[in-house]
Amino acid sequence: MTTTYPSRPEQTLPPSNDALYHEGMATYHYPAVTYPYVAETPPPQPPTPGPPPPDVKPPQRPRRRAKALGIGAAATAVLAAAVFGGFAAGRSNPKIVTTPAPTVTAMPQPQMFNSADADWCREYTATKNRTAELRKADGLPRDMAATSLPASLWSPEELKQNQDFQKYLESYSLAFADLQSSAKNPAIKSLMDTQMSALNDLSERIKSGTYLPTDNTILNTAVSSSVGLEELCVEIPRG
Repeated sequence: MTTTYPSRPEQTLPPSNDALYHEGMATYHYPAVTYPYVAETPPPQPPTPGPPPPDVKPPQRPRRRAKALGIGAAATAVLAAAVFGGFAAGRSNPKIVTTPAPTVTAMPQPQMFNSADADWCREYTATKNRTAELRKADGLPRDMAATSLPASLWSPEELKQNQDFQKYLESYSLAFADLQSSAKNPAIKSLMDTQMSALNDLSERIKSGTYLPTDNTILNTAVSSSVGLEELCVEIPRG
């Protein structure tokens, strides 16, 4: 006896990521296994050095601002060169000082101070005090107004004060003309010439109305040389 088995009908599987396996009338479902792709990782590299750190400089210490008759550091710098350089030249015979004041082209030759220099200093001090008292009695100011402004921007009050200050400068120059010509010691004469030149220059700029803020350095020079002479005259009698 021959047994005939019915053929198994073909079955179209639905699209799926899973695998289907049919056994008889039962269907077995096997989920697909996805293996992750492992990329080859290169060996670790040493870190790339960055740019060199910037140079770190210690903070600068603020400079102390010294005042010479209310003028400031510029006057003090000139004073140091004038007093200590000139006085050292007069007291002994060291090497020639090669750092002059800004308006002096060369420091004088060394020369000993003598009694004539002490007499000159006494007359200088007396003349300076006498001139200051006379100009004070005349109501003339000893200070300049609006030094940071050009003459064209001065207010009427500032213009009046500076015109009076210019008269004070003129009288000061006249009072010291004889002392300037009688100065014999090179250190004293250098400081005196510097002071008178600066006073005359500043007086002319105020009088002509051409003063500029940069001209305040002229006033600094005049004051610093005056202070330098005062300090020098204090030291000369001490020998």
